[in-house]
Amino acid sequence: MNPTAGNAIQVLIVEDNPVDAELAQRALRRRLPCAIEWARDGLEAVARLESGTPLPCLVLLDLKMPRMDGLTLLRRLKTDPRTRALVAVVFTSSREPSDVTEAYGAGANSYLVKPVDGAHFDELVEAAGRYWLELNEPATPGSCS
Repeated sequence: MNPTAGNAIQVLIVEDNPVDAELAQRALRRRLPCAIEWARDGLEAVARLESGTPLPCLVLLDLKMPRMDGLTLLRRLKTDPRTRALVAVVFTSSREPSDVTEAYGAGANSYLVKPVDGAHFDELVEAAGRYWLELNEPATPGSCS
């Protein structure tokens, strides 16, 4: 999927840490013409997804967040027919095997562990963005082009 200039790809970052959210936004924008929205927890993400605006092509979400955590949000996304096909990439600092298992069981498309080093953080976000937004064919052809 290769967006033309002026066609911004919709991305939703669900992250309670403003520094990580900003770093992820910068890394994605450096690589792709993205329209990025930031939700600070699962409840903000649900409100955005139910607002009637176009659905994002990629949801990058943390697991450990206040109010509604990432696993609860992920389960909700993957059980709702309207959002079931969204690409949901867990991007978290947790390496706990139970978190990985639960995330994939809830329907995560990918599970990435946040690097502590800033350069590796950027590289990982850019690689994930490139894979899911440029190389991967979406479940609904034309939905994210």
